[in-house]
Parts: sequence; structure tokens; C-alpha cells
Amino acid sequence: MSIFSGKIDILSGCVDSVYISWPKQSLSNLPRIFTRRKIKPTMVLRLPALLRRTRRLLWPRQTDRRLPHTAMTWGDLCTLTGIMFGPAIASSSYSLLSSQDSIAPTVPEFTAQDNWRALGLQSLQLAGATAYISLRKIDLLPWNLRPTLRGTAIGLGLFAACGVLFDAAYTAYGLFTKCEETHIEGAAKDDDASETAASISVSPSLIAYAILNGFYEEFFFLVLCLSLPTKSTRLLYLYSVVARTAFHTYQGLFNAALIGAGLGTVFYLAAVRCPGQRIYPFVLAHVLGDIFGVGIYTLLFPQDSGNP
Repeated sequence: MSIFSGKIDILSGCVDSVYISWPKQSLSNLPRIFTRRKIKPTMVLRLPALLRRTRRLLWPRQTDRRLPHTAMTWGDLCTLTGIMFGPAIASSSYSLLSSQDSIAPTVPEFTAQDNWRALGLQSLQLAGATAYISLRKIDLLPWNLRPTLRGTAIGLGLFAACGVLFDAAYTAYGLFTKCEETHIEGAAKDDDASETAASISVSPSLIAYAILNGFYEEFFFLVLCLSLPTKSTRLLYLYSVVARTAFHTYQGLFNAALIGAGLGTVFYLAAVRCPGQRIYPFVLAHVLGDIFGVGIYTLLFPQDSGNP
């Protein structure tokens, strides 16, 4: 008489449970370590299902296999985050750890060669993300990038709103930060900064990279993230803020938090209320921010921004 019996889940290809039964007449033959515990004639030992439950949580099975597409899952979103922003998060974290002042806002300068290199890398990453979405047949929210007059007005409004927010944040940061430099050194540094801001040239490499980067980031946050059918919108919002902050830490923790929590919140709230998932206004605002910088006062009055 066999004492082993089991049940195998054919669909998942793994053992669901194993039953081990001992007849009453064979209890006397068991070792003393078992007989002391007064084991019942029938014992049920269930195998640990932690890995199986984790897999079902991240990549749940499609209930109706006749459907041509599958819904976005947390596992898909984390995988796409690694594909699209993994190298940027790693390099940004390295720059943050190697910097002397990790909190102060810094804006590094990029050459035309750096812009073209970043453009090529993002193109490859976008192709990899597209291939993953196609292979998984992930169902995305409907979206379009068609330029319209109304969308242009909304994009300019978003750019202006974020500029005012950034100007207020930088003003507050300057008021509450103790400067160790003298007044003359600070004035000279501000004059140099104003001359640099006034002499900013818009190069073709900067325009090309800004266009791709604006679409690249907003496509992830406003299309891929919002395609996740989850009831926990707060968790999704927090995930988007953390992800947007993570790959901007090379600009300092203050800038990264301002971009992730400030700009990310404005874009998220506007996107939730934007019908049809029109991402053109957000891409336009992002492109303008990459080209001219996020700040209204410094953009309109570059000479006055350096005066003490």
C-alpha cells in the first residue's frame, strides 16, 4: 500500500500539494520521535508556495486566453523600468555618491557629443522596451501625440506653472541655506552665472535629444504607468515619483526631489484629468524644460537673475 498521494497543477506545471498518509497498523513501526508527538493517522504536509504566489502576484495569468492582449502588471512595470531607466539610475546614483555636496542643486554641462551618445542609448532602450511590450502583448491605454493648438496652450501653461514652482523653490532654498562665501565672491559668481545663462546656445544635438527625452520619459510615466490596472493609485503615484527622482540624483538631491515630487506631481494630476491620454502637452513642456531650463524668471530676465 502506497503511503504517498499527491495532486499536480497541470496548468502551472508544479506540485500543488502532497499528502502523506500512514495506516493505523503501521504506526507502531514509526520511529519514537514520531510516536511521542501522537501523530494522527493522516498527515497533510503542504509544500511552500512562496515562489508560486510571488509569480502570480507579479505576472498573474490571463483568465481568458482568447484575448489577444494581456494587462500590464507590476512585474511588467518593474521590468520596463529596468530596461528604460536602469543605466541612468545606476550612473546617477554613482554621481551622487561621488559628489562632495549631495544636496546642493547642480546642473552639469553636456557637450554635443554627450547629447548624441545619450540619444543613441535612449533609442536602443526604447527599442528594447517596445520589443518587450510586443512580446508580452501588453494592452496600453489609448494615447496620441498629435499636436493641436489647445495642446500647445496646455503645454505652455504646464511649462509656466512648473517654472513658477521651481523659481519659488529655489528662492526658498536660497533663503534657508547658509552661504559660506563672501558678498563679493557671491556677486562675482552670480555675474558669471548670468553671463553664462545669457550666452546659452541651442544646438541641434540639444534639440534632438530634448525631443526624444521628452517623449521617452512622459511615455513611460503617463502611458506605461497609467496602463497598470490597479486600485492603489497612491502606490502607483509614489512609484512614479521615486522612479523620476532616482535618475535625476546626479543634479543633487534638491533638484532630484523637486523634479520628481514637484514636476512629477503636476504632470500626474494633469494627466489623470486629461481625456484621451493626450501626451503631447506634457512632451512639449518637458522638451521646453530640457532646452531652456525650468524657470520663468531666469528665462525672461537672464541678466537680472545674477544681481545680488
